[in-house]
Amino acid sequence: MLGHPSDPKSAVQKSARPEDRYVTLMEQNFRHVLVAIESMWGYPELNTYFAKLTMNERGSREGFPPEVWDDIRLLWDIHLEIVPHSLP
Repeated sequence: MLGHPSDPKSAVQKSARPEDRYVTLMEQNFRHVLVAIESMWGYPELNTYFAKLTMNERGSREGFPPEVWDDIRLLWDIHLEIVPHSLP
């Protein structure tokens, strides 16, 4: 439900004026991560997904830019309060 405190979209208010809307680095460069977070929000599987984001399974990755990691970590912390789940 949009506007509910547990809805990740409620944290980012969409302005009626485009000039008031900013695009985050995650939205620009890691849209697939944002879509995954939105689709799993409220489910324990998202906590596992967040944990997997911290692992480099391919070896050739540089990791997320600090701004993106800060956003991911904030969303993860909020989600753990809503859906506590022990990590694997």
